[in-house]
Amino acid sequence: MWMDLSGQLAEDSTYGDEKLKTARSYFAYRVENSTMGYGKHAPMFIMLVTVENLINAGFQNWDKLILRSPDEQHKMATLYKSEKRDEMVKEGYRIRGNSGDQWSDLLGSSISQRSFKLPNPMYYIP
Repeated sequence: MWMDLSGQLAEDSTYGDEKLKTARSYFAYRVENSTMGYGKHAPMFIMLVTVENLINAGFQNWDKLILRSPDEQHKMATLYKSEKRDEMVKEGYRIRGNSGDQWSDLLGSSISQRSFKLPNPMYYIP
């Protein structure tokens, strides 16, 4: 999965260094010049940074990467995460374990057999 210059996520498990550098520069520019008071493009930039961090940590060639689209930003965290887990269960996945630093990561529908709540002193989502 990768993000093209229009901000659309596309299916592809390969990442060229040049694509990543170009996309990073483009989105940094869009965020800097477009978020004054609105933050419309910030979610796309955050997606790009998330993908880059995963790749830098050694995670590559995943079968599926679930990221919130800009259209899903308004949903409450528990609802959004429940919907995504429901979709995975319908696709035949069994959710054995789940970890998260917010209760919204762990509660809702299609919960895991074991949940691991991690402490996060930096922020809390009610």
